[in-house]
Amino acid sequence: MTSREAEKRAGKIVSYSGKERCDLVYALGTLTHATHKSVLYIDNSIFHDLYAVFAGNNDTDEVLDFGDVVVAKDRKIPERDMRKFDLCILYSGLNTDQSVFYQKADEYIIAPGEEAEEVARMKKAADEIRKIWSVDAFTLIQRDKTGRKQTLGTIAEKIGVRPKRSYVLKFSEENYSAYTALTINKNGGLRGISEEMKLLAVELITIYLNESEKRIRSFLKKM
Repeated sequence: MTSREAEKRAGKIVSYSGKERCDLVYALGTLTHATHKSVLYIDNSIFHDLYAVFAGNNDTDEVLDFGDVVVAKDRKIPERDMRKFDLCILYSGLNTDQSVFYQKADEYIIAPGEEAEEVARMKKAADEIRKIWSVDAFTLIQRDKTGRKQTLGTIAEKIGVRPKRSYVLKFSEENYSAYTALTINKNGGLRGISEEMKLLAVELITIYLNESEKRIRSFLKKM
């Protein structure tokens, strides 16, 4: 295999910083796995809710290996091992310590809620990423939008980014209830994810994996 062929086959690395509700990250990975692809989750968040979804009631810090799905907590994994998976998701949540940005990603998601502290933390995260990796292309997601005062443009300005993609997820009891159900029911597939979150996951996975939206949606219907 030539180096160019190896690069084409190498998996995608996606970084998520933002609100510590792992529903979107979980949806991205679960939908990817449904298309018969492998997924590596690395949970470097503050509360490790993503890891807990897979660990269940097992109080462990071990790497959870489910075959084509592997979940690690607070681990630094070499890039060559990350690239063996079709999709690797670095989930740092609101953790802005410089150490969580040790690996350059192919895609960066910045997803704060409207809370001033979250927006401030995401400014720090974006600044760290730019400083370390000279990256200036982010997907910005405004989560839990509740009113008109805080617009997507306002948040982008406060964080200091000009996003290449941007989305708004309005606050809804459905989204929050779905997340609560996910943490209770654990790794039960996308049944605990709201429709709005599923559709956003479809769009992002279509982009990240260079797949047809029609094909990704066909897998979503079976879940």
